[in-house]
Amino acid sequence: MSSEFVARYRGFLRRDMSAIPPRTDQDPEPSTSSGTDNSFRAGGLRIFILLIIFLLPRLLSWRNGTGLEDHDSVRYLMEVQALAKLDFTGFLRGLGVDDAPLFPFLGALFSLPVSSVETGARLCSLVFSLGVFAAILGIARRFTSLEAAALGLLIMSLNPVLILLSFTPITEPSYIGLVYLSFWAFWLQYENPTKWTGLLLGLLFGLAFLTRAEGLVFLAAIPVMQFVHFFFRQARYRLHQLWSWALVFVLGFALLASVQVWQVSQKMGTWAINGRQVWTAILDTSDGASSEAKIYGLDYSPKEVNLAFVQTHPEAFRHLQSANMLKQVARQFALNVMAVYNYHLSGFLGALGIVFFAFGLLSLFKAGRLYELFLVLGFLGATLFAPLAYVTAWAPKYLAIVGPLMMLLEGVGILYVVDVAGDATRLAAGLRSRVLPSRCRRTAGRHSTGC
Repeated sequence: MSSEFVARYRGFLRRDMSAIPPRTDQDPEPSTSSGTDNSFRAGGLRIFILLIIFLLPRLLSWRNGTGLEDHDSVRYLMEVQALAKLDFTGFLRGLGVDDAPLFPFLGALFSLPVSSVETGARLCSLVFSLGVFAAILGIARRFTSLEAAALGLLIMSLNPVLILLSFTPITEPSYIGLVYLSFWAFWLQYENPTKWTGLLLGLLFGLAFLTRAEGLVFLAAIPVMQFVHFFFRQARYRLHQLWSWALVFVLGFALLASVQVWQVSQKMGTWAINGRQVWTAILDTSDGASSEAKIYGLDYSPKEVNLAFVQTHPEAFRHLQSANMLKQVARQFALNVMAVYNYHLSGFLGALGIVFFAFGLLSLFKAGRLYELFLVLGFLGATLFAPLAYVTAWAPKYLAIVGPLMMLLEGVGILYVVDVAGDATRLAAGLRSRVLPSRCRRTAGRHSTGC
């Protein structure tokens, strides 16, 4: 790593630290991030090179790939095909209660100028992956340097899980893209929330919910983040402005979410958000059978597997629901946390990646950016809660939602370690320069000779 590169980062830190107000509960002045803005404006060429590095492995993997990467892709492509043929009846009939309508719709749109629905669906996923690239760059601009952002984007660009996922025709790439673009929009407005920004955020996160049901967590998480900013920082807006913002955010979210809730409730015959509720109810039965037998057995109908039958028969669903459902969710959450900790996290980020991510969090704390630290940790917790609570077979793709932000913090952590190591080296050199001459003078006094 060049000395010029490190010097620029240290210069950014000095500017940034000097601009931090003495009270940690007060918003920084707009000039706080001027050094960041300047470095990002001057780094157009480096950003373009990073974009090429981001795209190249994805395009090569797409070109050299054979078959579909995920078995869920078959179902999604059938839904995209129905919409591409304007078969709305067939699309609504085939849309399962576990599915959301936005990705098939977007896949059909992207299929219009290309040769096949698979190509269109893959192109849709790739475009939203580019959205994640742009969002991470925008979020980084709010609290760190271009050098740290570049390292984080480089790590993200070369991560094998994210490379494969970025062009796979499933809902995760578009969901991740919408979530990060929406979260970037939140970062841009949290110092001055208005009714219009609240409505925009509600609609954006509502679109994320129309892609995957776990987007529902943002209906609570985003208002909490804004309220924390108001009550623990010296905000420049009044409480009534905050309540107006929160109200239109909820209304915007509910306006779009009602589409998904309506179609799922119609098919299940009872009020429901997503068919995953049925998975939990079936798995909560204590008949000693394996999870596969509980889900795909023929215990309730000789013609339909358990999952399909219960999802379309509300009386069976109500019968299976029990007071122990929360206990089952807690048990599944604990099992998934252990699986992520023991197997998946180190494989996804790497051992060094986890260490540098921790140093990235430490650097935010040391710089006094406590609210930004809260936003990072709050985002990670909110996005992982639903998969940890409801996914019965954990896979690396479920960690992809937190990967880009964690990798950005890795880049911050790497440069923080470099800076601390540089300070330690200079301190050691300064000590040697003071100790050695004094030792030489004492030796010269005893032997009347020079050093």
